[in-house]
Amino acid sequence: MSVDYEIRTMSFGEILDMGFRILKNHFVLLVGLQAIVSVPPIVVSNYLTSGSDVPDPFMLLTGMLPLLLALLILQPIVMAAITHAISECYLSRSVAFGSALRFALSIVLPLLGTWIL
Repeated sequence: MSVDYEIRTMSFGEILDMGFRILKNHFVLLVGLQAIVSVPPIVVSNYLTSGSDVPDPFMLLTGMLPLLLALLILQPIVMAAITHAISECYLSRSVAFGSALRFALSIVLPLLGTWIL
């Protein structure tokens, strides 16, 4: 979907309005990118806690710890992909799920270095 957005000086309210319009017009792309880091912890947590009223804390910790460590690396990559997708949408360029992730992966070392700082 290619929608032209006007590039000009905007008030705070207009900036918020533009942000919501971009989110509305490209909802599947942006929410899909965020789902990469949001859905796996929910699925693993539900799997680890299913079948018992009180989950075993040790099992929950050992099951979630590797996932949380992976998310520490994935979160900055996904945020870079979302930022790239939003900027491309705002400039009326076509952007796809894969191209946004490829862009983020192309800058992964500087991105992680900056994130660690």
